[in-house]
Amino acid sequence: MSTTHPTPDDRAQQPSRFEPPDLTGWLGAHDIMRTQFSMLADAAGDVSTSETDRIAALEDHLAFMTRRLEWHHHHEDDDVWPTLRSADPSLTDLLEDMEQDHGRLEHLLAVTADRGVALHNRAPALRDLRRELAAHLDREEAEVVPAIRRIIPASAWALGDERFQAELGADRAITLTWIIGHLPPPARAEFLATLPPAVRGLYRTVWRPDHIRQVRLMYGADAARSL
Repeated sequence: MSTTHPTPDDRAQQPSRFEPPDLTGWLGAHDIMRTQFSMLADAAGDVSTSETDRIAALEDHLAFMTRRLEWHHHHEDDDVWPTLRSADPSLTDLLEDMEQDHGRLEHLLAVTADRGVALHNRAPALRDLRRELAAHLDREEAEVVPAIRRIIPASAWALGDERFQAELGADRAITLTWIIGHLPPPARAEFLATLPPAVRGLYRTVWRPDHIRQVRLMYGADAARSL
């Protein structure tokens, strides 16, 4: 009895095994957005007009968070949702809801980013943004994430991560610093170990000290203690 082994051509024609995407970074961004927009709303509500340095720090951070959230939404609307809709038309209604949420959030972001209005007067809009964003992210994670894990392969998702890195521009260092700051200590140590030595050196000697000063100024000493 002879045994027939698959040829290279046979193996090439076999469908590759589907590997679900690694959503760690994407869901980590959700956590940062939830936390930071919530803290910004609280800080805007209690900041005094005399705290000029604190206001400047909060304004800069709000502008940064606004840029990152807008990029996140545009990536979903332009890349992720069309891929899901094409693969599974039954998701159309859900994805339209997600896009409508983005529209409402974009309107709130325009209001909260208007520096022509004193920051403390934007606190109600920031609280609305916090509430709307949390509800949107909760539904996205409950209903859209399972579809992403079922439909989009790891290789395709990795291309989106590469695009994110390429388009960070001047936000690269501060984005990395906020990501590290939101990680629990064990995960933080593991993540830092993956970075090139020069980047680790910059983080420890420049970016982290600046980050601690910024967080202490915006939110107080307790918020900076875990960094």
